[in-house]
Amino acid sequence: PDYWQQQVNYRIEASLDEEKKRITAKAVVEYINNSPMELPFLWLHLEQNLFRSKSMGAQSIEPGTRFGFRGFEGGFDITSVKAVDGPDLKLSVYDTVGRLELPKPVAPKGGKFSFEIAWSFNIPPFGADRMGIDKVELGEIFELAQWFPAACVYDDVYGWNTLPYLGSGEFYTNFGDFDVKLTVPRGHIVASTGVLQNEGDVLTEEQRKRLAKARESDKPVVIVGQDEAGKAEMRPSGEGPLTWHFKAEKVRTF
Repeated sequence: PDYWQQQVNYRIEASLDEEKKRITAKAVVEYINNSPMELPFLWLHLEQNLFRSKSMGAQSIEPGTRFGFRGFEGGFDITSVKAVDGPDLKLSVYDTVGRLELPKPVAPKGGKFSFEIAWSFNIPPFGADRMGIDKVELGEIFELAQWFPAACVYDDVYGWNTLPYLGSGEFYTNFGDFDVKLTVPRGHIVASTGVLQNEGDVLTEEQRKRLAKARESDKPVVIVGQDEAGKAEMRPSGEGPLTWHFKAEKVRTF
């Protein structure tokens, strides 16, 4: 009867630089403390730091293997962390986790704290599972996981989970709501967690009809067929990148 779980909500804006193979992003993170304890600091997962040559994973796993270091020097470049409408915050980085010092403790049983964080990183050409770039006939497929700083779990058995990320074992995470805008080149199709909010901006009229059909069907409906991929008429007319807007409620990652 006294069980509790933390909730963490994210509002993220991110963009892909296709030529530089780089993600640039910022987020507002709302941490809701449902525990009976006040929290004077928060811990964050910084999983992209696995792709640094000096990371614990790179040092401890055989190079060139599934999760081993393959010569790509990556990791998060965190440019700012601050409280919403408040001061800058100190983030102490320890390999693939970081401790965020707070202006005052987050109150127990429903207390909230919101902070802003901005970051970027170079996308590994071949990362750990669900992460990397796949070169195909029509171009490149960018598969992006472990791509944003995420609050570690604080639970009723162990407290903070600050285990390092070694390429696997990353799925012990908090549930929360996500509101995410992804800006990508116009020719790209985005598949993502959540529900697309602005189909009129990023899909053609025919694709919107197919999507509407899919929402009413208990069988798969193809939105963009294999024979259609890469064709100019499969993308909205115009110039410049497009921003895809997704929302997801009560999920554990994005």
